[in-house]
Amino acid sequence: MNKVHPFRDGENCGNPQFMHGAESFNGHSHHNNHNDMAKIFCIENHLIEMSGTDTHCFDQPINAGIYVPNSVDNMEQFVYYIFTGKQELICNYDLYHKAYMDYKNKQ
Repeated sequence: MNKVHPFRDGENCGNPQFMHGAESFNGHSHHNNHNDMAKIFCIENHLIEMSGTDTHCFDQPINAGIYVPNSVDNMEQFVYYIFTGKQELICNYDLYHKAYMDYKNKQ
């Protein structure tokens, strides 16, 4: 079964032949998202890279996202930015790693 976060332990990734893009950086610091594997998957399969915070708790830092140069008012505008490469990924690996280690040490 394919999951939303395919590079987390025990989950599977979809067939890249049926994908335009994938999340190459997931900032949820309560999981090891294997962002390194996700990035390689995107590069090797020529997929559009995405980045998201996946924040669910107040103790998680905002360490990811997508920057576009203008406001986005609808899905068509968002798709335009993603498919034309006019977006910039925000991926703070250091902040993610620190928050992940802090969380794991509390367990």
